[in-house]
Amino acid sequence: TIGYVSDVVVDPENGAILALSLRKRYPWEMRRIVALRDVVEFYYDGIVVHNSECVVSTRDALRVQRIVDYRIFLLGSKTMTQHGEQLGRLQDFIFDTTLGMLTTIIVQKRLSPEKRIMNSARILSIIPGRVIIRDTMKREQVRHGIEKIHFPTLQA
Repeated sequence: TIGYVSDVVVDPENGAILALSLRKRYPWEMRRIVALRDVVEFYYDGIVVHNSECVVSTRDALRVQRIVDYRIFLLGSKTMTQHGEQLGRLQDFIFDTTLGMLTTIIVQKRLSPEKRIMNSARILSIIPGRVIIRDTMKREQVRHGIEKIHFPTLQA
């Protein structure tokens, strides 16, 4: 065992998975990563890499270092619509291991058993501590306290 995955480093511009961040063994230790291209196989409880030399410090990967410096992490990020509606925190995600792209995010409000499963295509932006989602409903204020909600129409 060379480490435990603690988070995924995602390119905020296109949702591509750049690297897997490994949990620090000691507080003073530099953050270590494994580039996605170095992962040979994915398992439910682990990954297989070419060799231990695939584990590098974030300083050795400039693009990853910049994202880590901005503290752009998915897990635990507040998730909200572009209109400011709080959806909860990002609890989990699914990504395509072949393409290295996010496909699904799972959001849950604190102390609620309800989970929202959303297509990652709804992500508008990923910023430090927040994931902004495209709202699928259009709300219109009809009168005081009354809202009319328009759902998107499905096209065949």
